[in-house]
Amino acid sequence: MSTRILTAIFFVILHLLSVTSNINSQTVPSDPGYIQFVGNRSITFVDPSRANRNISCLVYYPASSEGANAPVLQGSTYPSLSFGHGFTLNPNLYVSLYRHFASWGYVVIAPSTETGFSLITQILRLILHSFLRI
Repeated sequence: MSTRILTAIFFVILHLLSVTSNINSQTVPSDPGYIQFVGNRSITFVDPSRANRNISCLVYYPASSEGANAPVLQGSTYPSLSFGHGFTLNPNLYVSLYRHFASWGYVVIAPSTETGFSLITQILRLILHSFLRI
């Protein structure tokens, strides 16, 4: 690869990383919804199509009391919302947003998926290999 192409790839990666950090700094709505209590659970699914890979999920929902494993608030059905945490971010960074959605009557499911570092690592390795002749 030419130096020009590798430099362009480097700046694209740098831009993507800066966009990710800007997303992380967004403010969360402060006004809670009509649901008084929000419960949460951590659950794990097994994906047999991917060598029995474990997929852990955070779940936030309208509850009859506050906290972990609290009983679900009875008397209504609630729409669900699946939340993708973004390229390099941890789903735990969005807990206040999950709580906000749950306070408005949503069940929020936030799976912890791959963060994409493997692709960046490979590209950076190629750049370093090309420039430093490692």
